[in-house]
Formats: sequence, C-alpha cells, structure tokens
Amino acid sequence: MGGFPVIQQGAEIHSPKYEVAADAVLVPKLNPNIARVWLPFPSGNYRAIASTEFLVLRPKSAGVRSYLFGTCERPEFLAELAGRADGASNNHKRLKPDDFMNRPGLVPDFETLLRFDRIVAPLYSAQELLRQRNRILRTTRDLLLPRLWRDRRFFLARRIGRRRIRLAQVSGRV
Repeated sequence: MGGFPVIQQGAEIHSPKYEVAADAVLVPKLNPNIARVWLPFPSGNYRAIASTEFLVLRPKSAGVRSYLFGTCERPEFLAELAGRADGASNNHKRLKPDDFMNRPGLVPDFETLLRFDRIVAPLYSAQELLRQRNRILRTTRDLLLPRLWRDRRFFLARRIGRRRIRLAQVSGRV
C-alpha cells in the first residue's frame, strides 16, 4: 500500500535508527493515517535499518509474518491506529508503541496461521520481486531518456503486419 518505500543510506536518515530483521513488518508510527505498512525483504548484502518513524514488529513465532502484515495493512486497522495517535496537528500525529501493542485483535489458531502463511507468503515474495524489477526499469528509464533527448534523433515506428513504416523522424536541433 502507499507506493514504494524509499531506499537510502543510513547516513541520510537524520534520526536514530532501528535494525530491521528478515521477519519484520514496519508500521508507521508517525502519521499512521498514511498507508505505509511495509514488508521488508532485506537483501543480506547490507544491514537493513528503518527510521524511528516506524514501529518494527517481529512476530514471536515463525509463519506469522504474513498474517501480521495482512492485518496491519488493512485500511480499517490503519484508521484505528490513526485514531489512537496523538499530536498537535494532522501532519505530526504520532502513535505510541504501547497504544499499538495494547490494541485488541483476533488471532487465529497457530495451524491456521501456518496454512495462511504457506499460501500468502509466496504472493508477497512475488510482489516484492516485481517491485524490485519495477525499480530497475524506472532507474533505467531515468538514465536513458535524458540521453535520447540530448541526441534528439528519434524514429517512431509502427509495425503493420510484416512491414515497418516510419511514422516520423526527428533529427538535429528542435
């Protein structure tokens, strides 16, 4: 939900940081009304960290992460968290960790949680893979487009059957 997480160097985060384990779920502590619940997939190449504007949740048992994430990303859940947040203005509402932890919730039996995780965890992993590929494609586009505009030689073509028809050619300065 809520777009893409920002990936940056730890030195760029100008606040204390939390270490993020592979089984963590990140829930917004600052402005919880904004849907920013993340299911991190640390690469292992770098230490994963998060700003203190997030609560770093770690399930007590393996196989519960998918259910925890699925519950926390629900709009109804986030609306309730936003109602528990304190702050002087709508832009700086902050959720206290105790307010999150003391929130009642329904938790299925452990066997049901494991079955849910076996079904849903591969979907979340596939979603993350697609998000990574999308990030690579956006970066590639952002690197190539300026070069193409600088060169200003474009051929717009359209394939019709087996023939290729040149629709436009732009060269030189525009």
